[in-house]
Amino acid sequence: MKDGAGVSYLGATNRNNAVLDFVERDERLLQKGNCIAFIRNGEGSIGYAVYKAEDFIATSDITLGYAPFLNRYTGMFITTVADRVRGKYSYNYKRSEERLRKEMLQLPIDDTGRPDWAFMESYMREIERVLYSWYDSRESGESEEVSLEGVKWGEFVISDVAEIISGRGIFDEERQPGDIPYITASAMNNGVTYFLSNVNDTLEANCISVNSNGSVGYAFYHPYEALYSGDCRKLRLFRRNKYTALFIATAITHQKDKYNYGYKMGTARLKRQKIQLPITDDGQPDYIFMERFIRSHERKLIMNYINHISTKLLTPPPPQKLLSLKGVNWRSFYLRDIFPAIQRGKRLKTADHIAGNIPYVSSSAMNNGVDDFIGNTGTIRKFCNCITIANSGSVGKAFYHDYEFIASDHVTALTAPGMDRNAYMFIMTAAERLQEKYSFNREINEARINREKIMLPADEHGQPDYDFMSEYTRGIEWRKMFDVLRFFQRELEGRA
Repeated sequence: MKDGAGVSYLGATNRNNAVLDFVERDERLLQKGNCIAFIRNGEGSIGYAVYKAEDFIATSDITLGYAPFLNRYTGMFITTVADRVRGKYSYNYKRSEERLRKEMLQLPIDDTGRPDWAFMESYMREIERVLYSWYDSRESGESEEVSLEGVKWGEFVISDVAEIISGRGIFDEERQPGDIPYITASAMNNGVTYFLSNVNDTLEANCISVNSNGSVGYAFYHPYEALYSGDCRKLRLFRRNKYTALFIATAITHQKDKYNYGYKMGTARLKRQKIQLPITDDGQPDYIFMERFIRSHERKLIMNYINHISTKLLTPPPPQKLLSLKGVNWRSFYLRDIFPAIQRGKRLKTADHIAGNIPYVSSSAMNNGVDDFIGNTGTIRKFCNCITIANSGSVGKAFYHDYEFIASDHVTALTAPGMDRNAYMFIMTAAERLQEKYSFNREINEARINREKIMLPADEHGQPDYDFMSEYTRGIEWRKMFDVLRFFQRELEGRA
């Protein structure tokens, strides 16, 4: 008998946590909760698994699994992993009890080689906290997207909203390595080019930098203490706030196209430069709206990162064990023996670049070596799923590319068919040691790269241990992603 206030009735469905309906409680049919229900039948649902905390009644299409280590967190972890084997089952190949007993799952293990239940529980608790925060923000309206539609705009000169202060250059011979960001006229890395221990009267936090030279017109917000070079100007906002500062920095950057190397953005021009800002009914800058708008977009970006990382953390399942380099057997190998295909890119002058969406990889040490996006089709060399090593410029800098790209003659592509991305990443890091022996005056040419050796883990046969490299790198990446997930979780909760 159906009863909306009764107990859940489980069956062969991949929806609603396998609940078909709610029925009247019948002690003769009741199954105890805190178990995993494995669906063994049903087209489209066979192979799914769900964790059930509460007591329930189930159809004969369900097989139940009980264990002393089970709780809602370990249960959810195991069902997520178990669902990845469902592709082997079909209408003609049922998930019988015998087949279920033979199923193999990959789970994290502790130092003794046993399943690490404590880790699985803490991991799922973290995922749960992320999801709860997201739902809480939805309920409170904090995640409501703020639009620019219908906003009233006004025109202001920059000196209306900020005090403009000149930077002070610290010359090469004066620079001392340290932890303080030094802001120059770069369009990359928020304008940070060096980290110094020098101190001068430009040191300040919560300011905007505007490039007066170089990448003229770019503006960046710096919530941290930083030093500002003579090639930029420091803006001390009259109303200082992270979110309004980000909005105003973007408004300033929108004006950069009118400046160039021959028409710089000096202090006098910057004071007169006009920007568009949202306004209140009395025509004043609407700082409250600016903050709401940036907060909205920040939350949206954080949630996108959280969703992306959460998916990657379980696809594929976490590594069974985080490997160590301690005790590894190392050997030297020629690059030519690891990579059957070693080929330099082809020269393509900047003037010949055609606008497009294919990454153009050159000898830059930034942005994975991508210098431009082009659409050229003739007299080019395309590569994919390989490592590039810079021949000149940032000599020896290496990057892995899992996408199709066009290579300049300033890089050499190293390809090994069948090698997975994690092994590539390990070897890429080892190959970067080449930077120590090359310089601007000693570039990497074809003869030199064919003589180069790198140190790699070796198996019992003395061959490169690609399985170890792949699993080691996957463990490092997985651990970093978990740290990033926690960071963004704190950001979402306003604690970071």
